Amino acid sequence: DGGAKTIAETLKTKPSVQSLDLSNNDIGDGGANAILEAIKVNPNIKKVNLAGCNVSNDILTKINDELKRNQDTVEIEVKGANNTTLTKKFQVTNNN
Repeated sequence: DGGAKTIAETLKTKPSVQSLDLSNNDIGDGGANAILEAIKVNPNIKKVNLAGCNVSNDILTKINDELKRNQDTVEIEVKGANNTTLTKKFQVTNNN
């Protein structure tokens, strides 16, 4: 989670970043929550890939909700906790 937290802090000051691929890394809820906080500060992030990470559905839902607030179209790709074979992909269009 420490690496994800460092990335999250950097994202807060890099508005040019639009896509983030952190798939297959040792990231849990702590690191994902830090990414969530960075998304709140950097509304330019449109896509986050956390496939193969150990992030709970609660945090993934919060990330998805924040991306919906920040963007017209967002995509989050996730893989089930503990690298199970379940893969979910969400794409949401918000016309507000």
